[in-house]
Amino acid sequence: MSSNQLNGTPPAWERVEQEPLLPNIAALVDDATASYPDRILWQDIEGDSTPLSYSEFRRLTIKCAIGLQEKGIERGQHVAMMLPNVSGFLITWIALCRLGAIAVMVNTASTSAELERLLRDTDVDFLVIDRDYLPVYDALPSASRLHGSHLIVHGIASGDASARSSTSWSNLLESNEGDLAFPNIDPAEIASIQFTSGSSGVPKGCMLSHRYWLTLGKARSMVGPAPSRILIDTPMFYMGPLWRFMMAFYCGSTLCVAPRFSLSRLFDRILDNKIDFCLVTYPVAKLDHDPRLANSSLKWLVTYGLGKDLHNGLEQRFGVPVRELYGMSEIGSGLSMPVEDSSMVGSGSCGRPAPFRSCKIVVDGREVLDGTPGELWITGPGLFSGYYRNSEATAAAFEGEWFKTGDLFSRDANGYYYMLGRIKDVIRRSGENISAAEVELAVNAIYGVLDAAAVPVPDPLRGEEVKIVVAKTPGAAGDNLSEEAIVRECQRVLSPFKVPRYVEFVDALPKTPTGKVDKNILKAAAKTPGAAVYDAKPDKKRTT
Repeated sequence: MSSNQLNGTPPAWERVEQEPLLPNIAALVDDATASYPDRILWQDIEGDSTPLSYSEFRRLTIKCAIGLQEKGIERGQHVAMMLPNVSGFLITWIALCRLGAIAVMVNTASTSAELERLLRDTDVDFLVIDRDYLPVYDALPSASRLHGSHLIVHGIASGDASARSSTSWSNLLESNEGDLAFPNIDPAEIASIQFTSGSSGVPKGCMLSHRYWLTLGKARSMVGPAPSRILIDTPMFYMGPLWRFMMAFYCGSTLCVAPRFSLSRLFDRILDNKIDFCLVTYPVAKLDHDPRLANSSLKWLVTYGLGKDLHNGLEQRFGVPVRELYGMSEIGSGLSMPVEDSSMVGSGSCGRPAPFRSCKIVVDGREVLDGTPGELWITGPGLFSGYYRNSEATAAAFEGEWFKTGDLFSRDANGYYYMLGRIKDVIRRSGENISAAEVELAVNAIYGVLDAAAVPVPDPLRGEEVKIVVAKTPGAAGDNLSEEAIVRECQRVLSPFKVPRYVEFVDALPKTPTGKVDKNILKAAAKTPGAAVYDAKPDKKRTT
């Protein structure tokens, strides 16, 4: 069974695949505005910016598009966006979509070297940047800087922009709306370039079409009831906020936007702003129960990679369904667990193929029977259009129409999929393959663990040993956590050959530019002896 026509697939998921998509992202904005003109789209929940209705947002995107057009931005040009969580981020992106230009999403934590490489490798013609990040841009070699008129600065007055021969973003909104001369954008045209996490190599630029974003937004809107107020609390250049933005246009939702994620303020944000939908992760599952949540407006929550031992407790704590999603930059939405499917809570399953997606498990190029581990392959409309200027990597990622995820999965007889780890993220100990993800799930379920990553340590006898690097939760739970306790719990839930030999506590795990654990750094560190690393077998020859 490689299609998503499986027992229990919600009829609405099958029906939505037959419905026509709108031709482009701007058309989706216009359609939603016609349906919800006076409803609030954007609300800054920890700032003083003015809330924007759907109609006002649409009007500003048109004015911005005309202003960008007057600056010389044309169809197909690459425009980098280095902006924080401000409404100008989304206004600019939709304006570029109206013009058929391509937004290159820039991590706001980028160094000058990283920004220089991005501008060069993605052939950027213009840069829209917030004033807070100008020092990063100004540190670029002069040869790498854009022509003054091709630099558009958000958050400064017109006079300040003129002094540095750039353009003030706010001036773009002063354009006369007049005659609209926007091109007809085909759904296959590229709307953005989004970078992969880089957790297993150099980040690659995924070319994402209008069809990609339309498909992703529609698929995610089908998982559960339409939310009214969606929390966005991670940087806008990440995938998560952007698919929730697209989802909002299908549901008529309000985006309640915070400048950054805060674990300590999460519950206050949910309660104070009547949030009814958001994403929760491992650290949230470790928070102490807050009785105020009994009176929240939450309808349902989504998560990913949550250990099955934590799932039940998290759902009970919030009092609403918590459902797993599986996706990646290349595929958008891949697997989803329907809200109405409560039978799989705590099973560890990612769900079934999402709308517009077909999946299969493959070993050595052939689909395997249920219960057999293998690589997850995915196909369907709206996949990414390839890696920018990297045809070799693009060709290697596909087998015909099927995208090879690189993730190890299995499927049960009822069509539910289970992620077992990254195929390349395997520790080989004495001839046994150990999934790093399986070890991480076991350790992340331990009270007092905030985050954990398993990596291999070279060993002359066994080839590799297992090391777990742990960041503790703040407070007493973390303070009382010991290396011995981690090993004991792993011995209880894991086969002996999977139990970590080494444990290291760190203040925080290193992260890639997109916020995932950077295992390249951890693997490099594991090759160097460290006195702070706990060894569960000190009588053996120590290699770290």
